[in-house]
Amino acid sequence: MKQREDFCHSGVILPPAAGIAPGIMPLWSGHQRTTSPEYRFDGMHRGGGEVVLWQYTLDGCGAVEIDGATLPVRPGEAFLLTIPERHCYYLPTAPGTWEFIFLGLGGPEALRLTRELRRESGSVSARYGAPETVQSAWRIIRSNLENSLTSSAAASTLAYTFMMSMVEPGAREDGEPDILHKLHQYCLVHLARDIPVADMAAFAGYSRSHFCRVFRERTGKSPHEYLLELRMQTAMRKLQHENLSVKEAAENCGFADSGYFCRVFRRFYGATPARFRLRSRR
Repeated sequence: MKQREDFCHSGVILPPAAGIAPGIMPLWSGHQRTTSPEYRFDGMHRGGGEVVLWQYTLDGCGAVEIDGATLPVRPGEAFLLTIPERHCYYLPTAPGTWEFIFLGLGGPEALRLTRELRRESGSVSARYGAPETVQSAWRIIRSNLENSLTSSAAASTLAYTFMMSMVEPGAREDGEPDILHKLHQYCLVHLARDIPVADMAAFAGYSRSHFCRVFRERTGKSPHEYLLELRMQTAMRKLQHENLSVKEAAENCGFADSGYFCRVFRRFYGATPARFRLRSRR
């Protein structure tokens, strides 16, 4: 199916109430795909005070120039930058593609944690693209899209959860690579079919009961809840920029019953898949 060349769905999140200065506050969020060689941003020419910028690559590849080095931002990786700062991020090749999600965060605690994270992991890292972090970012993006953040306190809570998912990524005690990141990729590859919890447990190398316990400890949700969120996020992306019917989108994301898919999609996004696609392409 032919994909749309470029799109951007973003918005400004509810500002903090007067007299309140939360430690971490989401300022804006979005989901974008660009093929334009003109996509280029200089960190010293974006006004409005100190801001943390997080940007995660879904597809294609971006690049960041900082501290005399050029760093690729590949799928599964994210950059963590501050504004203003001497950096530049851009689409590095022509023709090229860069699809990503992004968050802008304000507040003294957001800046402090960002400085600590970058001292440990640099400006670009897979650590910033761990499944828990990406899932948390999608929750903010979805809430922004639905205009469901009705208070500064609720917005700040989501932002704090997002930042802490990077500060405490839940590395395994035996030092092995994070199994959740591998599991995320496994689920994406097999998303069009049924993925039993037993298969996820076997992939992770655990018994089913131990896997469910560890998974909930690490993510705060059951494997079923996690997989359903992943299916819905993927379906949202497909409806936004692929010429698929609702039935095709459902099948691509593992739903044999398109009616059930529509009901679940509406529960997540407040609109039917068809209406959501029409609204997002205006």
